[in-house]
Amino acid sequence: MSNPLPVPDKNGVLFLPLGGCGQFGANFTLYGYDGSWIAVDCGMAFADEKLPGVDVILPDPSLIAEQRDKLKGLFITHAHEDHIGAVAWLWPRLKCPIYATPFTAALLRRKFEEHVYKGEQPRITIVDPRKPIKLGDWAVTYIPVAHSIPEGNALSIETPAGRIVHTGDWCIDEAPILGVNTDAADFRALGDAGVMAYVGDSTNADVRTKHSTEAAVEEGLYEVFKSAPRKIAITMFASNVGRIISIYRAARKCGRQVALVGRSLDTMVECARETGYIDDSMRFLNGHDAADLPDQKVVLILTGSQGEARAALSRVSRAMHPAVKLKPDDLVIFSSRTIPGNEAEINDIKNSLLQMGVKIVTDRDACVHVSGHPVRADVAQMIDWLRPVSAIPVHGERTQMEAHAGLAREKQVKNVHVPVNGEMLRITKDGLEPVRHFALHFSAIDFGKMVAADSVPILERRKMSFNGAVFVSLAVDRQDGGILDLQVSAMGLLDPENANDAQRLADLEDAVADKFESMSKGERVSEDAAIEAIRGAVRRYFRDLADIKPLVSVHISLV
Repeated sequence: MSNPLPVPDKNGVLFLPLGGCGQFGANFTLYGYDGSWIAVDCGMAFADEKLPGVDVILPDPSLIAEQRDKLKGLFITHAHEDHIGAVAWLWPRLKCPIYATPFTAALLRRKFEEHVYKGEQPRITIVDPRKPIKLGDWAVTYIPVAHSIPEGNALSIETPAGRIVHTGDWCIDEAPILGVNTDAADFRALGDAGVMAYVGDSTNADVRTKHSTEAAVEEGLYEVFKSAPRKIAITMFASNVGRIISIYRAARKCGRQVALVGRSLDTMVECARETGYIDDSMRFLNGHDAADLPDQKVVLILTGSQGEARAALSRVSRAMHPAVKLKPDDLVIFSSRTIPGNEAEINDIKNSLLQMGVKIVTDRDACVHVSGHPVRADVAQMIDWLRPVSAIPVHGERTQMEAHAGLAREKQVKNVHVPVNGEMLRITKDGLEPVRHFALHFSAIDFGKMVAADSVPILERRKMSFNGAVFVSLAVDRQDGGILDLQVSAMGLLDPENANDAQRLADLEDAVADKFESMSKGERVSEDAAIEAIRGAVRRYFRDLADIKPLVSVHISLV
């Protein structure tokens, strides 16, 4: 590697985000001290329109893979996909011990079952909250926090150089359905002991309105349920086990049964039962069972709150789900927030539902969702508790991270730095020192396999999606180099049923034929030379026609 990761020394703690800064998701952070590293979280992110056909991207483990013998462990704060979704894919390049709470471990084991590893197998150590995990110079302590999934935790990371508090995802919820509220005493105690740096969740740092509680959401759901005359469908993050329980209780109060529709919901409930968060008395139907019930007796929980094309909600909105059909005056509740970048897909689903005559309820209409992330007032409270020497906002786009940084400065934090992915900082008791910047190369999950996000197939699909594609096929006489047959198509560019486009297509064929026939016989029967010449002719044609650069594929058969 031309720019390798330095081996950490004793002069402070090295901090290096490999994902999660300037974006939502793909959270993956390294900390280094005196010859060793630890990693915190290893998640996925949703892909955007720049990567057509790709749903998920993964952070780049290349830097730490070069020093995996120095990687003491991967510490998982909680089980959301943006924090664990890349673990099973990237573990073969890390091969380090994994530390997690019971619910997170249960989900990780299921992910590992979908992969086959040669030789060494992943090993998960179950952690006890508030009990330090000591690995050489490192002492990592899990601090329970409220969040929209069981067993959310902040981390107190202590070395001889000082203490860092990495908050993970958290919020202040005075009435959580599951787990605990974020305990002020825990963080005041850390502040009293001295916090060298606070590395904090920025997701809602620009939100000035104080959010409600999960208990209030349960009541809000009940109010919506009791007045709905027909079938109710509700979409949410599958990982929000507390919300599943709230939906179940609100539905039962209204005399309705609850069905789970989507594999990830089934998995979450299985893990919640395994770890004691859902007891056996709480029974769920599947979509096929629910179809046999009267409409007014069912609540369906559907996956796909972020507009995922293959999830249940999207398929229902396109009338393509085998078990769930919605009719006019049925109700769909969006019990979730929109992750930036997913707006278009979610709006498409809403438009399709409205066209079907389905009614839609969001958190703008009723108390049906609350975020599991800290709003501005919560962030201010955390800073007051910790009183850190330095603050490093993470987990968010630049807008949220800058809002977080501005608040930290208002709270008189001495040193504040907004990092970008690949930017290494040295954290000391005196402040923050930039070290260097590393170029990162994210990966994508494409047709079930991990590839570089800038791999040729993805780049070609992107080019086709914006500029179209031209396919040229020639049959050439091997003896004299003459054209026996010529076929040209211009996908996404010219419509052969349109008279003007048909003429342009004919002109393009003439340009290809003229270019080929202007070549020497030796060039015409040399496939490589002919292909490059024809590709150039096609590109010139479309440059002159519309100043675009389509993908050009040329195939020549010598017969």
